[in-house]
Amino acid sequence: METGIPTGDEIYKLLDDGTEFGGLFINMQMDEEYRNELKWDCIIDAVSYICQQAYLLNNEKYLPAPIENVSEEIIEHCLQTFEKINPQNEVFIKKVTEYLNSLDEIEKEDIGVIRSVLRGLM
Repeated sequence: METGIPTGDEIYKLLDDGTEFGGLFINMQMDEEYRNELKWDCIIDAVSYICQQAYLLNNEKYLPAPIENVSEEIIEHCLQTFEKINPQNEVFIKKVTEYLNSLDEIEKEDIGVIRSVLRGLM
């Protein structure tokens, strides 16, 4: 992580650390609380998409099988799931979407602004 930006492999280890005891996939399966299912779906979708983007950013040819299947549709699924968790999240989604749509391209400096917007909405 020389650039300070996590690699696809580093992010993927959050999903699957290679053991039977850790990683988001295992934690999701071990969680017996039915009400947490939507939360896990949303988290896994978001981390999977970010992981895929990290691999693509580094022009990686080979991706872990679960990441190969990630498509742009996962964003819509994640947002729909996030709204199901709490219908008031729709306002949050709209504000973040409006801000992101106002940008021609996301620059490194925009990340700080995005964080501020997210904190202000929470």
